Amino acid sequence: MAAVLSDRWTSARSRPLLLGHRGARHAAPENTFAAFDLALDEGAEGVEFDVRLNASGDVIVCHDVTLERVTEGRDRRAIHDLSSSDCSAVRLPGGERLPLLLDVMDWAKRRQACLNIELKADGKQRRALVGAVSRLTRGRPNSGDWLISCFNALVVLAHRTLAPDVPSAWLIGSRWLASWPVLPSLGSVAIHPHESLVTAASMSRWKAAGLRVHVWTVNNPSRARDLAKLGVDCLISDNPGALRSALEPAIRVADVDAR
Repeated sequence: MAAVLSDRWTSARSRPLLLGHRGARHAAPENTFAAFDLALDEGAEGVEFDVRLNASGDVIVCHDVTLERVTEGRDRRAIHDLSSSDCSAVRLPGGERLPLLLDVMDWAKRRQACLNIELKADGKQRRALVGAVSRLTRGRPNSGDWLISCFNALVVLAHRTLAPDVPSAWLIGSRWLASWPVLPSLGSVAIHPHESLVTAASMSRWKAAGLRVHVWTVNNPSRARDLAKLGVDCLISDNPGALRSALEPAIRVADVDAR
């Protein structure tokens, strides 16, 4: 079965779809259920987050190789060295826990949310991570609600080989890669460029290749409006509520009237 994004991603709307970047991390600990819930409460259609493999073979939601930054220096252990029991005992700011990917997938089903699952390819268990994520995502009736992404094109291709029914996208952070001529042949449904790489010319090229354009990380409301005018399909933001207010003036008017 070909990978196709669900209507949650593609339904017509007057603005780009919004994803909370690691949730609404402007006001909640990143990559936690508190941040994910807040992103949806602020008006996002879904969340973007990062996954790694722990020592027990479970897929854990965490951006960094180690816990040092997210625990504010209290814990410097690497995710790949921790058992699932160790991970469940970790406490982030506010008492939040490290989520399991499987639990986030269940959460998204309950909340009817889109998920952008970024595979982190800088750890020690890259191949095992791809296999573990593919086993969780492939063959499910709602696989179109999920989008796999990675900066490493080989990881994207490997996951697609193992889970061909799950949509995927390639993350782009450099201008050279953004103009890579073989990009359309990679088979992804979308490209995820850094916001600095999005111009009228690059948009025209990507759209001609049949790609959706999901842009990261957009926190400036003025830039968000400019990107919307260029026709981007999705904005990934630390503060999705601010972007939704900027892109939907009626929300601002309603907020003022309610005071």
